[in-house]
Amino acid sequence: MTSFSKRSLQDYESGDTIPYRHFAELGRLLGRQPEWFLHGEDAVVLDEQRLRAIAREELEALFERYMP
Repeated sequence: MTSFSKRSLQDYESGDTIPYRHFAELGRLLGRQPEWFLHGEDAVVLDEQRLRAIAREELEALFERYMP
């Protein structure tokens, strides 16, 4: 059971309507992150790059703090 109608799904598929309010639910049903609907496979790369940058910043901060 979904919170949107079959007609809404048809509009989403055809591109007539962008289902912003339903990205989380659609992502859950399709096994995708909500960002995927806007950015495609690039969203995964962006997330990985962002996580790597955060990890690098955190490690640098730790080294600076504990290994002057």
